[in-house]
Order: sequence, then structure tokens, then C-alpha cells
Amino acid sequence: MLELMTKSIMSRIPIGIEAHKQAKKFSLHQANQKKAKQVYLNTLTVWSVKTYLNILGWETSLETSDSWNPMLQSLMDVADLDIPNCGKLECRKTQAKTNWINIPAEVWFERIGYIAVELNQSLREASILGFVSQLREGKIFLAELQSLDELSLYLDRQRQRQQLVLSKPVQLSQWLEGVFELSWKQPEQLALPKNTFSFRSSSQLIVSKTDSLTNDAGVTRVKLIEIQSISITNQIALILNIKSQKNQELEISVKVSPTYICTTLPYGLEIMVLDEREKLMMQAQAKETESIEFRFSGEIGEKFSIQVSLHNFTKIETFII
Repeated sequence: MLELMTKSIMSRIPIGIEAHKQAKKFSLHQANQKKAKQVYLNTLTVWSVKTYLNILGWETSLETSDSWNPMLQSLMDVADLDIPNCGKLECRKTQAKTNWINIPAEVWFERIGYIAVELNQSLREASILGFVSQLREGKIFLAELQSLDELSLYLDRQRQRQQLVLSKPVQLSQWLEGVFELSWKQPEQLALPKNTFSFRSSSQLIVSKTDSLTNDAGVTRVKLIEIQSISITNQIALILNIKSQKNQELEISVKVSPTYICTTLPYGLEIMVLDEREKLMMQAQAKETESIEFRFSGEIGEKFSIQVSLHNFTKIETFII
């Protein structure tokens, strides 16, 4: 009985002044009252799930969640919470006197699960009701919620799966055939400044609106990388453009840029291009730098890596041409 009572208490999360201050701050960015209320409630919902997961010992990242970006809040109805090295949980509040929660189409994808939350009338407490790993008919049916007892095990499995996916080299030659890894996005899928995707070194590298292969543009894909070091939490965009050459080689252009969070790269951020023997090919370090770019060629089957480092943080992306 005592164990059941403890679990019940843990699923009820107090919503404090700090959460309401943040919700108010976000709501002031919105153009109308309806959107402001939506953002306010979404913020409280995400905050509640963050608090709950932190109690369970899970690290969370509000800064890299779409729901913490005022621009994306305006464009979408989004309430995601990023769990580093795991994925994004969509946090949705229940509607009064209904047995389901409608989920907006823009968050049907790129989510590892959906968690249902009930805010009390005073907005001072939230109850975490349960979760589902997949949607049915674009809804969360409350009767089908999985128990919170299973949530940590589920997140562990997702983290292991994510680590397995990240360990596989990216097959760049497949990009020319229209085959892409899920973590590498089309530029138009990301709400980033247009100049993020342009390269200084060649006017030929212009991203086409459909991201299809053309003789001039090649293929461009973008991956967002979360940086968590001793003194900073930030996000950068790693941009790759590949283009066929007449001699059966691929021309590869690499660009590292800030996202919507900052206008410059984190000071001291180091970018290295390594060959298949992990020998340094190219290197640059950011010092109030807007972007870093590299360009090189390679033959089909060759392997290389891009290493991103800052203080105690290191991220390596491996590629096969």
C-alpha cells in the first residue's frame, strides 16, 4: 500500500512560480490571445513532465526542445521535451470531459512517445497520467495509456536504439539515390535563417526548394547537434552538401552554423575532419565566428569523420562516401 501511495504522489507534480513566469514570458511573444493561451498551457505541461522525469533521474533539455523556441511556438502547436541521446517526448494536456487527446499533425512524426498530462483548475498541479509509444488515428486514447511504471524501461530501450543508429556510418552515396537517414533533415524542415544553408566558396551550392538532386545544387542535408559542456548548452547545425564529379568522385562541402538560439558559434568550438585512419585532414576553431566551412573530394567507398568538440563535449559523425 505504501509503495502504491508513493507512486501516486510522484505522478502529481506541483507547478511553481518559475514555471508560470516562463509560460508568461513565452505567451507574450504571441500575436493573439488564443495562441498565447495555447503556448502558456503547453509550457506548463512540458515543465511538469520535465520535473517528473528529473525526479526519476532522467536528464532533459528544454533548450533543444521545439516547445522552448518562440518562433516554432508561433508556427506550430508543439509541446515536446528533448531527452538527450534518446529522443523527444510530446507532452499533451487532457481536454475536459473527453476520453482522448487530439494530437496536431505537425507532431505526429519524430517523437519517441506521447505522454498525457492533466493540469488542475488552478494550474498549480499536474498529474502525469501515462504514455503511449504510437498514435492511433492521431489521438491519445486515455484508456490505452501505458503505466508510468513502464516509462523508464521504455526510455532505456529508446536510448539503446538511438545509440545503435548513431554508431552506423552515414552512406553519402545513397543520398544521390534519394535514401536518407532520419536524423538528416531537408533544410526546409528546419526553421533556420536562409543564409545558414548557403556556402561562401561557391555560388553553385544553392539549396533547391525540393532538395532534389540537380547538376548545380547537389544534395544538401542538415543535422542539429546538441552541445552540452561544462559551461554551455547550445545547438549547432551540421550541413553537408554532396555533388557528383565527372571523375567518379564526390565533392563534399561541410558547414557548421549556429541555429536560432545564437548568432555565432560557441567560443572555442573546434571542428575537425578526420580520414578513415582518424588522421587530421582539416581543422578550425570558432572565435566569435558565424560559421565554419570545409570543402574536399573523395572516392566512392572512402570513409571520413567530422568531430565537434567543446571543453568536455565531443561528438563524432562518421561517413562513407
